[in-house]
Amino acid sequence: MNQPETIACWSCKGPVTIQLNFCRTCNAIQPPREYNPFQLFELSPTFDVDNMVLENKYLNLQQKLHPDLFVSKSNREKDYAMQCAANLNDAYLKLKSPVKRAEILLFLNGIEASSSEDKSINDTEILMEAIEMREALLSADSANAVDSVMRESLVEMDDCILEISKAFNSNNLSIIEKLIARLKYLEKFVADARERQLLLKI
Repeated sequence: MNQPETIACWSCKGPVTIQLNFCRTCNAIQPPREYNPFQLFELSPTFDVDNMVLENKYLNLQQKLHPDLFVSKSNREKDYAMQCAANLNDAYLKLKSPVKRAEILLFLNGIEASSSEDKSINDTEILMEAIEMREALLSADSANAVDSVMRESLVEMDDCILEISKAFNSNNLSIIEKLIARLKYLEKFVADARERQLLLKI
């Protein structure tokens, strides 16, 4: 079995396993390091993340890394705590988001997902779907009508997430970028629909 990689603690120079945030010898918080979010939460790199497990791991790490716990420590340790807590929050939000989670997995597989916001519009199939959905939203003249349109879109989002999961599980990476583009659009559409619904309730 391979031994875990270690670094030297900045405080006592003792060995620290790179996955740990604290030195086991002197308990000093360690400087933030480059992790992909799956490593930070000690999760297998898979699209199908158990949200309850993720939430519990996040709360456990947050209880150890919250900057309020380091108010009596040195400025160096305060800075490390702030950076580690910020990295923790960022990683948590990325793993909670199906879009971000899929993009991270593509990157780990050597594929950098396009960050272009216009990618979905350049896809004819998604473009036609977008036009139909926008027309339905514009035609909705009451909060209840918007709610009906939004519910349909939420179902489409769930179906799209399921398709992404299936694509990863079958290692069919070639279609995932298109699915991500569609999911991004659906998420934006639902957000816009919620705004329209609120305006119609006023």
